[in-house]
Amino acid sequence: MGEYAWGETYTGDIPKGEVEVAPQQSPRFVEVLWLDSWSETASLEKKAADVMKSVPRRELGYVIKDNATEIVLVGGTIEWSRISGDEDTYSNTRIIPQGCVVSVRECCYK
Repeated sequence: MGEYAWGETYTGDIPKGEVEVAPQQSPRFVEVLWLDSWSETASLEKKAADVMKSVPRRELGYVIKDNATEIVLVGGTIEWSRISGDEDTYSNTRIIPQGCVVSVRECCYK
């Protein structure tokens, strides 16, 4: 047993007819290879700064936005729309500038 954020109690069982259980269209799930910036807060001599490079990173996530400026990935969703009609929320959001993206690979899942 527990309580939803809006105060209603739940038992852990999903009552039939109260929650939409039909599968929803899932967002794309991708792996993004991108170049992340490197910043250093310490003072550096020029020769030390000259060897610094961007850092290759790989991120996995659901695409919630993909335009000419950025690609936005999330690690998960809370599908409030299924139980309360409220807007869904996202966790572990990453905004990656398109100019830093090296490649995007579609991933499959079932």
